[in-house]
Amino acid sequence: MSKKSAKSGARDYEVGRGRPPKSTRWKPGQSGNPRGRRRESKNMSTLFQEALNETFSVSKNGKIQKMTIREGIVRTAVREALKGNFKAMQFVYGMEPKTPRVQRSIRKITSDMTQEEAAAAYAETLKLFNSRDDD
Repeated sequence: MSKKSAKSGARDYEVGRGRPPKSTRWKPGQSGNPRGRRRESKNMSTLFQEALNETFSVSKNGKIQKMTIREGIVRTAVREALKGNFKAMQFVYGMEPKTPRVQRSIRKITSDMTQEEAAAAYAETLKLFNSRDDD
């Protein structure tokens, strides 16, 4: 049941399943889906993240400073808590356990240290960073 393409002129080409006539194939550079795949709608989490990561300008001590909306919200909450706003205090104290409480200083390795002292300082640094990853 093979048909020869009348337009193509090639007698050895058979038209059939998976072998369309050469005249109806996509031309080079032509897309089979010219309008493309539809974009998926963004979920609420993605919309919040994008909105919180937008930047805006703020005048601080006479200088213009750029910050993210996320940073602005935190700064405003802390400022309001300092003014005595109870709701802001609750927000700040609620977020506080999620942040590291104590900033330990890292012992620097210097050239006048012995090999054992340098190894101990390096081990302390590794222990400090590994404990931060566990939180």
